[in-house]
Amino acid sequence: RFQIDSFNDLVAVVALYRPGPKDFIPEYARRKRNPSSVSYPHPIVKKYTQDTYAIVVYQEQVMQIFVEMADLSPSDGYAFIKGSAKKDPKLFNSMKKMFIDGASKKVGPEIANKVFNYFQPFCGYGFNKSHAVSYGYESYKTAYLKAHYPVEFMAARLSVESQRSKFEMVEKYEKDCTENFSVTILPV
Repeated sequence: RFQIDSFNDLVAVVALYRPGPKDFIPEYARRKRNPSSVSYPHPIVKKYTQDTYAIVVYQEQVMQIFVEMADLSPSDGYAFIKGSAKKDPKLFNSMKKMFIDGASKKVGPEIANKVFNYFQPFCGYGFNKSHAVSYGYESYKTAYLKAHYPVEFMAARLSVESQRSKFEMVEKYEKDCTENFSVTILPV
């Protein structure tokens, strides 16, 4: 669906597959394929979400928009995303009035409310970009090794799972070896 063609796309996918922004996955894919369809509720939102097609994907985007649009301090922005990182809707929503009051002075109440609604999914947990980059890098390395060194990759995978005594996973990976890689597992 995403038609990943860059590392940044991979990072965005990792971040989107979190409970907060996951509902935006189909819309992100659609906008990526048709960037001319993207519209922004305000230039401040565009400034921080242009690379993600007007979809708030990372905690940092939430914090930057929150701070700049409402003329708040970075510590207020950090407190706001803590509500996301800790999956604490009460903390997250307690900051709503602060944001709406500040942003209404700058952009008007209609846009302030619309933008706050952009943040709402992050109440269910959003990722920060550095974590998404790390996970994306590990995903890329893993996929590369699996594609180019399948025997070695699957041998390592089986070894790790057997050491963990996760035999249901060993069975799953053995099946993966024979069905998807034509790798024969020999008895020990």
